[in-house]
Parts: sequence; structure tokens; C-alpha cells
Amino acid sequence: MKIKNRLNLVNFLVIGGILAVACFSFLAVNNLLNDSGSEYGEVFQNVKGVLYMVIVFSALIAAGGVMIFRLSVNRFFKGVERLNVFTETMLKGRYKSGLVAGLPAGRQGSTLRDAKDSDGLSRLSANLNDIAESYNKKISVLESAVAKRQKAASELAILNELMGFISSEYKAEVILKKFVGMTKDLAKSDYCAAIVFEPESYRAKIFVTSESEGVKDPAIVKLTSEGLFKNTLKNQDPLRMPSQPGGIEGNIKITELNMEVKNILVLPLTSSGKLSGLLLLADKADGPFNQEDEDMLMNYTTQAFQYIAMHGEIADLAVTDGLTGLNNHRNFQEKLKEQAEMARRYGMALSLLIMDVDNFKGFNDKYGHQTGDAVLKSIASIIKDHIRATDFAARYGGEEFAVIMPETS
Repeated sequence: MKIKNRLNLVNFLVIGGILAVACFSFLAVNNLLNDSGSEYGEVFQNVKGVLYMVIVFSALIAAGGVMIFRLSVNRFFKGVERLNVFTETMLKGRYKSGLVAGLPAGRQGSTLRDAKDSDGLSRLSANLNDIAESYNKKISVLESAVAKRQKAASELAILNELMGFISSEYKAEVILKKFVGMTKDLAKSDYCAAIVFEPESYRAKIFVTSESEGVKDPAIVKLTSEGLFKNTLKNQDPLRMPSQPGGIEGNIKITELNMEVKNILVLPLTSSGKLSGLLLLADKADGPFNQEDEDMLMNYTTQAFQYIAMHGEIADLAVTDGLTGLNNHRNFQEKLKEQAEMARRYGMALSLLIMDVDNFKGFNDKYGHQTGDAVLKSIASIIKDHIRATDFAARYGGEEFAVIMPETS
């Protein structure tokens, strides 16, 4: 039975009760006065009239109060009905525009309640619950969008900070150390490393990690085209393990670095369209890396490494000889001064090798300068192939070459 029908029944019962009480009161007073005799007849008649009027007025006041209450209830239910119409109109409009796709399919077809099947208040409550549920879905979507925007803003802020640092530093190891540290913070991982290698041989040239020692010996990195990173090395595809939460039991062994991690994300570092390095992120604090992490970090690292590579190329132009690729005369003088100071301070041996190509001017005049340049390139290549990793080769000037050899006597 509906609430409105129940209230109607209560009203009729209350009014009937009031009338019954008035009738019984009238009969009781009338019998009382009749039994009192005629000795005080005139007084009793006056009292009797007043009591009758009090009983009648009391009944009228009670009945009026009940009617006023009934009218108020009617007005309340009219308001409820208007709210129902409003909520149902909203729900209809939302369904037509497809904005409540988040609601369960079973409820989408039965959201508009029929007044014949349920109370007005129940119907209103159900409609409001559906609207609240739909708005909660929308709020979740908005919160997710805001979180993505905040991540993008953080990514841009870190990128701008890194660009500012790059412009004031020229050493590749120092720049990569900063890049690794900032990427580790952005990804909220416990470990991050960057490996820069020769594209043809995958031989590591620089190995920088987020650990306290930072720059490490690149010789400890053993990259192969058939190892864990094979798809990244061959196809420049990111590697994410585990790809799904709970996909792997135990730790992931990285034989290339002789270490084990809980989860890992490997991204290619490209320069001028060529694969030049790898970025490794491992042991994310709040669980495995997901697709959103991969997309965000891929975008960030691509831009950042492009700036780093461009800066490195410009820095190389400032310290290398354009023809031979060896260090230029200015860089040689700075390195020689540095090594001489270290040898003097620590009592180390230091040797300097100076080489000159005999009769080079006559060779140039006879065979031309282009052939002479080819000879200089060949000599520089021979020097590179036969010096140690700790030696420093430079083109001193013209056809003269120099090699600084620390710890050599």
C-alpha cells in the first residue's frame, strides 16, 4: 500500500475517532446533568449548553487540524512528484546523450520507475541514487584526467629543469647521471640506469646508474642481440616485465647486468633515428609498471635524450677535430695541463708522444689535398685502434699528432 493511501486511511480513522469521542462526551454530559435532578435545573441548563459548545468546538478544531495536516501532506507529495519528474527528465536526457554508460546494463533499462509500481518516495530515492552513481562515475573519470594532467605537468617541469642543467654542463656522464636521477624520481622506482653503446656492436661506452657511485665501468655491461633486451635492441620496442600484475613469480634475472629485480621497464634511447642506448627502470615502489607508465616515460625519455644527444654532438664539435675525429689542439692543451698537475701531485708517471708525418707538404702538392686528408684520417684511425682506453689522442696541428699516456714511463 502506498504512503499516500496509508495517510488517507489514518486521516479517516482520526476524524472518525474525534467524532466518536465528541458523541460519547455529549452523551456522558447529558446523562450526568439529567441524573442531577431538577433542583438546579436552570444552572445545569446553562452549564449543559456551554459544555455542548465546548465539545462541538473541540471536535471542529481537531477535525480542522487533521484537514490542515492532510493538505500539507498533499502538498509534500506534489513536491515529491515534481522532483520525480525532474529526475526522470534528467535520466532520460542522460541516456539519450550516452552519459551514463557507466551504469550497469540491467539498470539502464529500468531506471525510470513507474508510479503504479512503487511509492513516490522510493521512486525518487531510486532516481537520485542512479544520478549520484552516474555522477560518481564522471567524477572518477575527471579525477583520472586531472591526475594525467598533473603527471604531464610534472614531466614538463622535470624536462625543463634537465634542459637548464644540460646547457650549463658538457660532460656526458654528468648529464646522464642527472637524467637518470630525475627519471627515477618521475617513475617512483628504486633503480634506474642508462646505457649508451655503439649502435653496430652494442659495446657499452657509458654506464650510469642511480646508485651512489653513479658512473660505472661500461665493461661490466654485456649486451647481446639475443638476450633479455633483444626486442628493444632489434626493433626499438619497450620491454615491460611483468606485463600484467602477478604475471611472474619471483625475481627477474638480468644476466646482462648480473642483477635481479622485482619488475622492470626498458626503453630505447634513440638519436637521429638510430638506437644509441637503453634506459632501465626497476623495482617500482607501488607495483609493476603499467601501460600508462610506459607511454608517459617513453614520451619523456625520447625528448630528453634528443636534447642530451644534440648537446653531446655540439660539445663534441667544440673539443674534437672535424677531419680526424681526434681531440683538437685546445682540448689537448687543457688535458695535458690536467694530467701534468695530477702526475706532479701524486707522483705518477706521465708520457707524451708527438708524431709528425714526413714530407706531407710534398705529398699534398703531388696528389692533392683530398688525398692528403684521407691519409690524415687513416693515421688517426690507426692511432685510435692502438692506444689504451686511458690514453688521450689529439691532432696537434696540421700533420702532427699527440698522445698523452698516464702511468707510462
